[in-house]
Amino acid sequence: MRHLLFYILVCVGQIVGAQTYRFTPFPAELYFGVGPVIYQGDLPSTNIFTSASKANINPKELNIAITAGLGYRIKKKWAVRNNLSYITFSGNDALDDKKKVRNLSFRTQMLEYTPLIEYSFIHWDANPNNIHHHVYVGAGISLFYFNPQAMYLGKYYNLQPLSTEGQGFTGRKLPYSRISVALPMVGGYRYRVSKKWVMGIELSLRKSFSDYLDDVSTNYYSNEVIRVNKGEVAAQLADKNLTGKPYSEATNRGNPKKADNYFYALFQMSYFLKS
Repeated sequence: MRHLLFYILVCVGQIVGAQTYRFTPFPAELYFGVGPVIYQGDLPSTNIFTSASKANINPKELNIAITAGLGYRIKKKWAVRNNLSYITFSGNDALDDKKKVRNLSFRTQMLEYTPLIEYSFIHWDANPNNIHHHVYVGAGISLFYFNPQAMYLGKYYNLQPLSTEGQGFTGRKLPYSRISVALPMVGGYRYRVSKKWVMGIELSLRKSFSDYLDDVSTNYYSNEVIRVNKGEVAAQLADKNLTGKPYSEATNRGNPKKADNYFYALFQMSYFLKS
């Protein structure tokens, strides 16, 4: 965590220092973006773009990312950017015939901060014959807070405090943290519309270090112990299987060998603060 904070401070310092001392002629940019999100984890993703059939498509299942950021070009081909994003994604076993019996579902809301270093293959500042086009890739680190929830009797409940896999009970790990990190990798194309405005599209992969973005990771725990210690809602959400009897503790609830990831595509607009 100390290395993460150091990295963030360096990136922020580059932007602030660049603006203060004006060691390059490139203006700072404000970024705004919105687009669809796909999550990859232990449940099928419930996104309107990835639903298995038309019968499963529901506009309420549309998962989105909304971002805002500040960027600064420190050289003709290099830039730094800081993004703040609000992200939602969800999953539902009902979308996969092989997982319907398990019958789990969730939604997660996330707040993410991401400093990025960006390299440009093509940029108007690096080529006097190019006045519009920008093609780039980028990488950095993301720090995020996430909160998985599930619905019971028409109401959403926060899942982490319910110990749905016996977290904190005998023989199990402590409750997972809702703060984690991911490695972001981005690529995009931007088109300079005018002196002040740029529009574009960016694709982003987040390689997460948490396996609990969907609250599903290891094995089931005694449903009766969960009921006694956490209540009826916790017991119902921990094991919703359709077989008619609770699963044993030897039954896999998820796959602990793979962390959860998420992807999104952003339709972006940016504005030059000076030009």
